[in-house]
Amino acid sequence: MFKRKPSRSRQHRREQKVINLEDARRERLKKREERAQREEEKRRREEERQLSARQRKQRRNRALIYFFGILVIVAILFGSAWKIFSLEAQKSKLEAENKQLMEQRDDLQEELKNVNDPEYVEHQAREQLSLIKPGETLYVLPPRPDKENEDEGSDK
Repeated sequence: MFKRKPSRSRQHRREQKVINLEDARRERLKKREERAQREEEKRRREEERQLSARQRKQRRNRALIYFFGILVIVAILFGSAWKIFSLEAQKSKLEAENKQLMEQRDDLQEELKNVNDPEYVEHQAREQLSLIKPGETLYVLPPRPDKENEDEGSDK
């Protein structure tokens, strides 16, 4: 099953070496120091991990704060951009309405200039009120039939 590790004395007898006790003590001391250094380094790494866990938690919290801060800034910028675009659309709509009203104003000013003109008054009276001068005869004709009515009339 398992091979048993030979004891040191047997091992040295086989190798036929002379064991110097002072060298052996130094080697053991050196191994102990290396083991102590490894243990110290292991303990230091463990402390670093614990510190790193705290630091990771702090970093995560900072990242969340930065994320929400940036999110708020982006939301504000998006809202501002939306307002700008809606105001531009409203501005163009109002400019078109203003242009239409200016044209209407010009037409009304021109009509106002013509109100005192006797020919204009006579024309409006004949068109809108169907008035005639004394001695004139007014003929009222029936409205012209549409094309649809003409087609139906030709079928008869």
